[in-house]
Amino acid sequence: MKPFRTLLAAILITASLAAWAEDEETLLKAPLTPEQLAASSDVVVLAQLEHLDYEYRREIPVGGEAWFDILIPYKVPSAMDRIQVTEEGLHDKECYFQRAEGWHEEPRFLLFLIRDEDGEYRGNPAGCALHVVTTDDSRYVVRWPQELLNLDEEGMDRIGEFRFVGPGARMSTDGMTNIRREELIEEYSMREGEDYLVYTRGIELSEFRPLMGEGLISEDRQSRRP
Repeated sequence: MKPFRTLLAAILITASLAAWAEDEETLLKAPLTPEQLAASSDVVVLAQLEHLDYEYRREIPVGGEAWFDILIPYKVPSAMDRIQVTEEGLHDKECYFQRAEGWHEEPRFLLFLIRDEDGEYRGNPAGCALHVVTTDDSRYVVRWPQELLNLDEEGMDRIGEFRFVGPGARMSTDGMTNIRREELIEEYSMREGEDYLVYTRGIELSEFRPLMGEGLISEDRQSRRP
């Protein structure tokens, strides 16, 4: 009986380790809170896309650089007005960007970046960018929902309704089923346009800042650019 008990114990231990590994992998892939994203990043800035230089394969980016103009620095190693974000390969949470086709301005993002061993800035693999859109009265708002963002009760309480304009305000419904469209309208309070849905909810940037916790540049040292 002893060999059987040993085998049974080994099977149970293996099963427990497999379950633990699966739970850990799930946790690692779980969306982080704003405070966790900021704490795990070397750079946190509000920035506007300026230029892309990507290599594409079958119209999919596989490497290259994106340049941004920094509008508000929240966490930076030194004063900077412009930053280059480098990416290479295809990953589960790659940090590639797209130009805003059909708009006279490029999109804005709250960037969460890490500095690699070569001194280049890359996207935080836990979540590198949150869409920031402008309102019809020229306020910056972190759009909600965001795929790679987890909000606690305090964060959810800060969500409000806005009238968004400019890049990032719409989602194309091209190829979307009627069922999916209705789900998005219901779940995220989106408004329906001719061939797009319009976001209506978010957190004003000044209200989002406290959610990122400590370690940010004091507000009197920040420089806002138009």
